[in-house]
Amino acid sequence: MKYKNEILNRFLAEKVAIALRTQEEYNMFMELLEKESDLRWSNGKKPAEFDGWNILKKDTQIGIEKGFIIYGMNYFIVNGYEIIRFKELIKEKETNLADKLRFLADRWEDGKTIVLVEGDDYYFKDNQLYSDITKKPTGICLNTFLSYNFKLKPQWTFTENEKVILRNLSKEYKWITRDKDGEVIIYKNKPSKSSNAWFGGADYVMLYMFRLEFETIKWLDEEPCEFRKYL
Repeated sequence: MKYKNEILNRFLAEKVAIALRTQEEYNMFMELLEKESDLRWSNGKKPAEFDGWNILKKDTQIGIEKGFIIYGMNYFIVNGYEIIRFKELIKEKETNLADKLRFLADRWEDGKTIVLVEGDDYYFKDNQLYSDITKKPTGICLNTFLSYNFKLKPQWTFTENEKVILRNLSKEYKWITRDKDGEVIIYKNKPSKSSNAWFGGADYVMLYMFRLEFETIKWLDEEPCEFRKYL
């Protein structure tokens, strides 16, 4: 299992807690901790020797305190930990060639900016590939461009519970985003993205209690989601 070293290191430094939504995620995380650390629970058991999932189930959060693994729910937020979902810890698979070609064909037609995991952003104009920074043609050939790892368009979906939450909001609210710190925010006006947050004026609602819901709404989204189209 491939994982993001930066997040695991912050977890080991007692700065991050990992939210585990399923028994499978819990098991995988315990196996990772056994492989990559010497951590134990306060009772002396190794990570996988204690099943903390059955206590809080989908609300399970795992962190470290004073060198020992602990579990909790609201405890970590209150004590200043950043909460990160297990899915964010795991490295995503690189986009395969077929998906890249479909992605490029779509972007070629609509002219929207192509965001890369590493490197500049690009867009198509007059059948040429332009840099979004210099606004000039790049001269990059298709084979080279296909070697890059793209971020695909966000595929937004909502669970029935999430739809209930959104339907109970005033109909003036139309947009949903997630900031870099994980907070989920609803806006009346279409927000724009800055270096660490979205901004859409003074008319917004922060869904503090639901920051671990709305899993398809991500900080990496290029655009805000107009959620009423999906209800």
